[in-house]
Amino acid sequence: MRNNTRTKPSLKLTQRQMFETTTNETTGVIITYLNLAGWHVWRNNTHGVYDQQKQAYRRLSYQQKGVADIIGFHRITGLFIAVEIKTGSDTLSDDQTQFLNQVKSSNGLAFVAHTFDDFLTKYERRIQK
Repeated sequence: MRNNTRTKPSLKLTQRQMFETTTNETTGVIITYLNLAGWHVWRNNTHGVYDQQKQAYRRLSYQQKGVADIIGFHRITGLFIAVEIKTGSDTLSDDQTQFLNQVKSSNGLAFVAHTFDDFLTKYERRIQK
């Protein structure tokens, strides 16, 4: 992997930010970190559209199942990254496992993160290879 993906952001995260337990907070901190580290990442909306008539959410026909919560690419190398956030007792679905495996088999970076610290440990270990 090119040296350009090893850049660490200069952002100083507080202890509270590094150990958040909610999915939204963990997602936000990881997105901030990666965008400062040379990536262009965003939260992937996987929720359906609310149908007033049926009083329920419905999945859009063109949405792919299992796409990670955070997806993007490295601004210099073009390397694809996918991060699935799992907090509490939440576990990966078969579709999510399949998506992350497809990313890995395509030489992209794929992670399951339970906390920011968990993500950072896995990320740093992977980019040093």
